[in-house]
This record gives sequence, C-alpha cells and structure tokens, in this order.
Amino acid sequence: MKVVRVLKLLEGRPNIVDLIKNKEIQLVINTPAGQSPRADEVKIRTTAVYTGTPIMTTLSSAKAAALASPR
Repeated sequence: MKVVRVLKLLEGRPNIVDLIKNKEIQLVINTPAGQSPRADEVKIRTTAVYTGTPIMTTLSSAKAAALASPR
C-alpha cells in the first residue's frame, strides 16, 4: 500500500481537502485529537462523504482493514 503524508488544512495547499476533491486520494485515515484537529476533521469527513472517498477515523479500524484477507 502506497502511503503519502499530505498537508493539513492550515499548512498550505494542496492540502488533504484539495486532494480528496481532485480524486487523488483513494482512502483517508484521519485520527484527530484536540479541538483544532476536530474542526479539520469535519471538513475532511464532509469532503470524503461528498466525493464517496472511504474514510477511517480510528487506528483500530485502519489496522483491521490492513490485516483483512482479500476474498
């Protein structure tokens, strides 16, 4: 699985929301903590849902998905 760290919303552009909108992201793993990340999470989750991009918000769900065997 190829993984790339992308910019947070306040870190500049292109950021995660830009990449999701441009369909450059196939899966979002977002594990927010604190108040500021919570505001970003809402924007990221809303954009992911709007574009149909799968999103996971806990490390346990991401780990389970990574360890799942294909059918």
